Amino acid sequence: MHFETLQFDNGWENFLPNATKRMNLGISGKPKNGKTAGACQLAAYLTKFGKVLYNFADQGIIKNTQDLWALAGLDTNPNAEASDFNTLEDLDAECASGEFQYIFIDLINSYIDRTKMKPHEFEDRYIKKYPNISFILMFEVTKQGRFKGDQKWMHIVDQIVEVKDFLMETRGRYGNGFHIVWEQEFKKLHPKKYAELVPKASSNESDVLLL
Repeated sequence: MHFETLQFDNGWENFLPNATKRMNLGISGKPKNGKTAGACQLAAYLTKFGKVLYNFADQGIIKNTQDLWALAGLDTNPNAEASDFNTLEDLDAECASGEFQYIFIDLINSYIDRTKMKPHEFEDRYIKKYPNISFILMFEVTKQGRFKGDQKWMHIVDQIVEVKDFLMETRGRYGNGFHIVWEQEFKKLHPKKYAELVPKASSNESDVLLL
C-alpha cells in the first residue's frame, strides 16, 4: 500500500515531521492554554493541502471564536469554512458532501455528551467510512488536567497532541514534535524550554485569545 506524505514547512515540519495526507489527531489541553488558538493555526496551515471545515460544536461562533478565526487568517481564506452545528446528522451531511479533506471538531465532547457516542462508533461511522477525510478531534480536559471521557478515544487517532501554556506537543505515528501557539507568552512562562525549542521553531508573534 502507498501512503501519500505531506511536505510540511514554515516551522510546521517541527510539529508533524512525517505527516501523511490522511491523519487523525486528538488534541487535548486545559482551558485557557491555547488549544483552540493552536488548532485554528493548524487549520490555516492545512488549507495548503485541502479544504478545511472547523466545527465549533461546543462554543458555537461567538466573538471569541470569531476573533481566533480571524487571528489565524481563516476569515479571508477561501479554503476554510466555519460551522456551529452540533448534531450527528449535520456532521454526516458535511462528510458525505465530499467537499472537505480536513474536519476539526471542537469539542468532540459536545457530541459525546448529547449522544453517548462511543469511540468505536465514531471510528466506524466516520473514520472508516470516510478514508479521504482527516478528523482532528478536540477533547475537554478538567482544570486539574484530567482527560474527560473514555480514554479509548485516544486509541482511534494516529497522533496525540497535548496543549499546555501555549505549547502544542505531539507524539504518535508521525513522530514527536511541537508548535508554539503564542511565542511571547510561552517564553515568559518557560524561558528555559523556549531557549531549547525556539532555534527550531518558526516565529509567531501574534497575540491569541486564551482558549
